[in-house]
Amino acid sequence: MKSFYKYTILVICLLLCFSTIPVLAETVNADVSGEPNEQIVVEFSYTGIAGINGTVNLSNPDIFSQVDVEVTGLQGFYNPDNGVVSFYGTKNIDVTVILRLTVANTAQAGNVCDITFVYETVTEDGDLPSEPDYKYDYATVTIVNSINFDALKAQIARAETLNESKYTAVSWAKMKTALANARGALTSRSQDEVDKRAKELKSAIDNLVELSVDYSELKKQIQRAEDLVKDDYTEESWNELEKALSNAKEALNSKDQLTVNNAASQLKAAINDLEQKENDPDVNYYELRRQIGIAEGLKEVNYTPESWSQLKSALSKARAALSSTNQNAVDKAASDLEHAIEALVRATASENIDYTELLRQIAVAESLNEMDYLVDSWNEMIEALEYAYTATNSTVQSAVDMAATSLKEAIEKLVRVDYSALLAAIDEVNKYTESNEIADLWDKMHKLLNEAQILLTGRDQNAINKCAEEIAQLLSEIIKKMSELAGSTVIIEKPIPTEPDYDFCNMGMHRVWPILFWVSLVLNLAFVALITTFILRKRRKESDDTPLVDYDISDDEE
Repeated sequence: MKSFYKYTILVICLLLCFSTIPVLAETVNADVSGEPNEQIVVEFSYTGIAGINGTVNLSNPDIFSQVDVEVTGLQGFYNPDNGVVSFYGTKNIDVTVILRLTVANTAQAGNVCDITFVYETVTEDGDLPSEPDYKYDYATVTIVNSINFDALKAQIARAETLNESKYTAVSWAKMKTALANARGALTSRSQDEVDKRAKELKSAIDNLVELSVDYSELKKQIQRAEDLVKDDYTEESWNELEKALSNAKEALNSKDQLTVNNAASQLKAAINDLEQKENDPDVNYYELRRQIGIAEGLKEVNYTPESWSQLKSALSKARAALSSTNQNAVDKAASDLEHAIEALVRATASENIDYTELLRQIAVAESLNEMDYLVDSWNEMIEALEYAYTATNSTVQSAVDMAATSLKEAIEKLVRVDYSALLAAIDEVNKYTESNEIADLWDKMHKLLNEAQILLTGRDQNAINKCAEEIAQLLSEIIKKMSELAGSTVIIEKPIPTEPDYDFCNMGMHRVWPILFWVSLVLNLAFVALITTFILRKRRKESDDTPLVDYDISDDEE
């Protein structure tokens, strides 16, 4: 009987103990990164309810510009002024409460908002519990870190100031690809992705290889201008030519390919715009043609390089004078050519001619494939090769050496057809999967890729480079559209609870309640232990105070 009372009292104390512990619901802690105007979605899911009635409390509502609440499967309302939620249905179903939170422009990295959803569920009859039975669900939204695009934008701005004409096609193609990827990352929601693309673009810019300036076209136009005869043209048009020629000669010292190209183009235009004077029908070309014939009958290998160079220049001007309508200009060209012929210095024959280097350069030239090089540079090499063939019969060592040197330089100046930029652009496209949402852009890409396949069999470097650039630009647009379609909504569906951060300066009630629970539990258990000890001691004392009764067995037996 005593044991019965003892355990009854113990059970009552335990019930009292746990009745004082606050009701705890599942606590959800989630850190979500958000940019201004980004919409964050928080979902609370419930099973088998016919309605829900409660209040949404935000500890820091100022970080959101708009808060919307909806409940799937039920009809009802949400009052944004007081956070009241009330939704009802006609039967028990699975329900999801959805909070759509739009981050405000004023939100800063590190801002925290604790979301507390206090609610009661409705029975299938549509009634609330007869007595308040509040439950709680929580979520924490933290603006962990705003995406920083500063470094990425700085590298993009740096790339956009560069001039393609100053760099090799291969290095420029790599930079263009990195630039396209960087522009696509401007809509990224990942700081790692943004930093990666900024780093890649910086590396591509730093590794750009500057072109060695090509003066060949400029020199060609200068030579054309110098071969012309002033007296054949009007004074006004000749003055324009002289200005262009002066600029062209200055451009020979420039390290900018664009400057060199512009100077060559301007000089070419000035030559084409020259206006001839009225024709003189009585011009006599006899002596000029005679001197040209004499010069053309001479062999370069028989004369010193210096004297032959003078003859070559005079011969070029003489040929140009054949179209002159000015007798004085024709006579002067004939006279200059005659003097150049007379000034030729015959090279001294050598007994032991060394053709080793000449033959080696000829062998190198003959091993080359014409389709690998641009047309202009190939033609210049062929001209040097033909001269080298002639020099194999020369008995003058200096002529042989000059032919070998000229051929070597022509080979070194050969410009390969560069497909690398185009191939790199095609490879980059192949990394992406087509999307039906942007089928029009992919149709354009297919047309460019078909054009690229044709160009890969040709030698038009300008067309190849242009196609590579167009593919890179279109791919950049495709990447941007794909990023926009992907969106940036973050949905939290009851993440796995994480260890709460017990910072009393900044914590919601759901962070305090676990502490209260354990404190309450310890205090109540201590109280139960104290009461139990008191009761046991009292019962023991009562037992000790009870007098013992002696029984006389013998009397009982009688």
